[in-house]
Amino acid sequence: MFDYILQLNGLIFFSTDLKPEQLLTKTKTMKPKNLRLQLHAYSLLSVFLILLSAFIINGCKKSDAPLATTEESNVGAAKEWWYGTFRKSAAYSEIDRTSPFAPPEGNSTKKYPDWERAISYSVGRLEIVELPLVYVTNSVLLPGMQKLNNTPEGARIAGSAIHRLMLIKKADGTMVVRIVTLVPSPEYAKQYNYDISHISLKGLPSDFSGYQMIGGWDESQKNIIKITNGKPEKKIEIIIAKELAKRKASNNFTAREVCDMVWVPHMVWVCVVVSSGDAVADQERCHEQGYWVEQGGDYELQCHDEPDEDPCLGMSSEECMCQLYGIGCGGGGDDEDDCGVPSNINEILSNGTSTSELIERSNDPEVIEPNGDITRTWKGRWQFYTGRWLTYVWHYRSFDQGVHRKEGGVWKWLSISHTSHSQTGTSPFSTTCTMTGNTATIDADKLSATMELEYEVKVCVECLGIPFGRPAENKTSSILFPVHW
Repeated sequence: MFDYILQLNGLIFFSTDLKPEQLLTKTKTMKPKNLRLQLHAYSLLSVFLILLSAFIINGCKKSDAPLATTEESNVGAAKEWWYGTFRKSAAYSEIDRTSPFAPPEGNSTKKYPDWERAISYSVGRLEIVELPLVYVTNSVLLPGMQKLNNTPEGARIAGSAIHRLMLIKKADGTMVVRIVTLVPSPEYAKQYNYDISHISLKGLPSDFSGYQMIGGWDESQKNIIKITNGKPEKKIEIIIAKELAKRKASNNFTAREVCDMVWVPHMVWVCVVVSSGDAVADQERCHEQGYWVEQGGDYELQCHDEPDEDPCLGMSSEECMCQLYGIGCGGGGDDEDDCGVPSNINEILSNGTSTSELIERSNDPEVIEPNGDITRTWKGRWQFYTGRWLTYVWHYRSFDQGVHRKEGGVWKWLSISHTSHSQTGTSPFSTTCTMTGNTATIDADKLSATMELEYEVKVCVECLGIPFGRPAENKTSSILFPVHW
């Protein structure tokens, strides 16, 4: 009768060889003497689903408990790995010049850890050593602060930013190196007299507002997060001028046409102190003798009406860190996110479904272009994916934007493009959606347009060392947008 047994935390669950939908069907045709047995099997499966869900969710909560290790031993082990392994690797000398985090050409890329002020703590099963990072050439981006370029206030904000080196040991023993720069908002900086050196990334103050920029040791860009009241508000993207020009020249840039390119100043501290060989002491002298200059900058893409979406919504602190820091917590290497998938769990998890549900649409006031054309901007949001687990339901929504042009008194489509997507609802799992393609098609009569999205959805959770989830799903969704509704 039973085809497998699953034991969790001392509880034993039996699974019948019948699928859930078969259970209901077969009870209708069972003879009376078999009815009790069949209902009992269905009850067992129901209890299994409920207890399994509770185990997963509670297991995730427990994964935030600190590990039983001492701060001194963690710092010592991290320092030994740093000098014994990482300093000797090719990765130590690499610099990603395509990243906006990299210092402008001609400036030093050297940086040194300040081990004397290192601290250790845990986030779930991640063991973290955090310490100040000293740059020979201190360069800081000021996202969202283009009005402060070439101003004394901009220099003060750049001077108050802090750099932190994060050495993160994953559950499988592998090490990940991250650099985090914390830039306060002008309001927060003023409130604390332009000194935020007391802040640790272990827990941002509940009133902190600003930007958290996460990169690799090679200055590669992992994520830039806007922080409001100590919590992630949304991800932003900053691109260098060369990359922007390349995107504009490619056909793929149509998805960015509805975004403003806002200049982000790149402030660089010019140190007038001759190096003594003591990086920390030289840095302290540089704070007293030197000055900030603006050396170029990069661009932030600000899309019209792009929703602010908490990138860590519904996640545990460990899951949030794995995503924002690009760590990859599924047991693989750096930047990987693989899931172990027991076959019985995979059968119970229902697959998500592609949908095409319009959520909202709007038209901006008409505009008379210089060439005499009459146009208006159209905006629409639609639901293209729905995932389910027991009573949990979550969705992915697409934000698209286009232009209508009036021809002979009739509005017709001129252009349409996909701009962004976001997640809504609640999921007990870590869920991600990656766009792999989008195609916009305008009908011959220009009275309707179709948006088709190609994307990959991954659902994964790993609690107390036991992985659950399902492989990534490749899906396609499409929706028809008539000009006249």
